[in-house]
Amino acid sequence: MAKWVAGTFLLSRESAADPRGRFASGAVDSTRRQAQTAAAFGIITTPGNTRFQQVRAGRACICTQLTATALGAQLQPFSQALQEYPEMRTLHRQLRGELGIPEGHAIQLLYRIGYADAAPHTLRRDVRDLLRRG
Repeated sequence: MAKWVAGTFLLSRESAADPRGRFASGAVDSTRRQAQTAAAFGIITTPGNTRFQQVRAGRACICTQLTATALGAQLQPFSQALQEYPEMRTLHRQLRGELGIPEGHAIQLLYRIGYADAAPHTLRRDVRDLLRRG
């Protein structure tokens, strides 16, 4: 119900897809503020994009995030620029050029890292609620 109300009255697919619309400009402004407050950025790349390389990159990401947390820092992925749909090709190509990523290499993760106020833990469902007995 909440999804229908939001999609019908607050934000339609058409308005969200409009690059000059309120949604797009708000997202750009939010990302700009986030980027300007980052203490540093990090990137994880692989020489290709095989499933094995993706899993190793995921493990490196988790190790990086756990280390940052242990040191009191926060890590936030910036995933939009890594998307591979047609409208993102130009931005993705620019990002690769700015970062000097060689052709054929895959950007697996781009993130900002820094210190932030602690966020409260969110509620989690009990794992038994997710299992179905048959």
